[in-house]
Amino acid sequence: GKVVRTPEVLRVYIGSFWDKPLDESHDCYNLFHNEAADLISDLNSLPRNSALRKINELVKRARLARVHAYIVSSLRSQMPSFMGLKKKQEKLLDDLPTQFQRVAKQHNLPTGDFPNIPRFRGILSNLELSKFPKLSDKMMNKLNQSLAQEIPALMNLISATEVVTSEKTTGVKKNEEENPFFQPGGDWIVTPQDKAIYDERFRSLKLNSAGLLAGDAAKQAFAESNLNVDTLFKVWSLADVSGTNSLNSDEYALACHLIREFKNGNPLPAILPPSYVPPAMR
Repeated sequence: GKVVRTPEVLRVYIGSFWDKPLDESHDCYNLFHNEAADLISDLNSLPRNSALRKINELVKRARLARVHAYIVSSLRSQMPSFMGLKKKQEKLLDDLPTQFQRVAKQHNLPTGDFPNIPRFRGILSNLELSKFPKLSDKMMNKLNQSLAQEIPALMNLISATEVVTSEKTTGVKKNEEENPFFQPGGDWIVTPQDKAIYDERFRSLKLNSAGLLAGDAAKQAFAESNLNVDTLFKVWSLADVSGTNSLNSDEYALACHLIREFKNGNPLPAILPPSYVPPAMR
């Protein structure tokens, strides 16, 4: 906060910026990949967060304006028409705590919306309450309507946009999971027919004691694809959903699918799409 003077809380991302693939045996290998995923997620949420911040600021200012209008109107209504204006104003300003309580009760306003009393008193002491314009009921009704209906409608619009985006990304509609015939992961990129073939290959490989593919056995298995090391490195990074530097049968199937797609001329994704994640690991 002392280096970058902004009201927002800073988020620091850790990464590796050299021009070589990450060493999977390095202690920070998983950290770098997780940090990259967090950064991409935060970048994707920037438009939504910006809209929410603007709406929250609008609500804050609208509520402050409403409270100030009701306070000034109440004080103005207690001022005499001609004689003793200055003395009456001083008396009202000295009694601001009671005036605030009265306004809050009369209009059902939260006390947290009210301004700081000493600062508010100092500002009003330089003004003449009797010269403030009369409160417009029409404008106050519009303001209250905005706070009660129009601004919540904006929030619902943002939520609706999120649902549509989620459906486009995952192919699953909201509340679809409640359907008794819904099959989690039915949208997996690896078809059941391909999965059966990959499972048979997986069982023929030299697995470790935990039944996973790792180390030299993994290198030997994927070397048969004839892809370069950098490409295989990226395939492994994407397929290792669990982050254990070893592949189970589902992760191996995903890796085989990525290799096949790449050979067919399709680029590897920068971040694993939701439909690529094995159903059991979502």
